Amino acid sequence: MAAAAGSDPPGPPARTMTAHGPPTPMTILDRYIARQFLFNTVVLMLLLFAFVVTIDVALNLDRFVATGEPHDAGAEPVGHPAGGW
Repeated sequence: MAAAAGSDPPGPPARTMTAHGPPTPMTILDRYIARQFLFNTVVLMLLLFAFVVTIDVALNLDRFVATGEPHDAGAEPVGHPAGGW
């Protein structure tokens, strides 16, 4: 039996609301594609975050090291008792 001209091609029904009822539920393939998309999006965001942190650390490492160095070798560090621990 040949399909009439202008009729819908064979396959699953469209997921749009029609006069025939609600849209069809998600298939296994739909769930797989959605899961892969979300997983890949999360991995991409984590990688971008890691790149930003790495570049920020590389650009500001000299300031971080300079902050940790004592300014005066004879001065007592703040918060330590005068006699030492």
